[in-house]
Amino acid sequence: HYTDNDMKIKNDSLILIDAGGEYQNYATDITRCFPIASAFSIEQKEIYQIVLNAEKKAIKAVKPGKTFGELYLLAAKEMAKGLKEVKLAKGSIESILKKDMKKFFPHGLGHWLGIDVHDPANYEYNEKRLSQRKFKAGMVFTIEPGLYLNNAFKDIPKEYRGIGVRIEDNILVTNKGYENLTIDCPKEIKEIESLRS
Repeated sequence: HYTDNDMKIKNDSLILIDAGGEYQNYATDITRCFPIASAFSIEQKEIYQIVLNAEKKAIKAVKPGKTFGELYLLAAKEMAKGLKEVKLAKGSIESILKKDMKKFFPHGLGHWLGIDVHDPANYEYNEKRLSQRKFKAGMVFTIEPGLYLNNAFKDIPKEYRGIGVRIEDNILVTNKGYENLTIDCPKEIKEIESLRS
């Protein structure tokens, strides 16, 4: 997920793979992030866990009647809280949401899945660009929060610069809640480090 695709992978790097697949003409989209080394660095682990906590919180809230807008705010608040805990953002959660989240989390929380990876469907955005379309049983979409600590962010410690993490799963809305269609793809830190070692 970068323009030039010409960087050499270093041992302290993270790799983010955003992969689409198809089954019987229906599309999927999944993102996992893992270290080149056998384990995450302390800083990578902190950022990864913040994103994972946000993803789990958003997924757990999926049910008919909810919206992407509501889930986005849940995930963004969770990440703001995590950024504050690791001292990458200062102030109240509300002020972090207003001044820092677009910098660290510049994209939406997810997109519709169907015949196409980004299936065309109305999001029904409000004036704050939060989707207001209510989920119904049978809808399928991604949940994919991410934090991207650009090397150009000189206001954060050097150890965190260059870390980018996104975790994405495919979610089916059911009558009572949801089913995670990509649940079998490892995403816990211990699982990923076990695979890497």
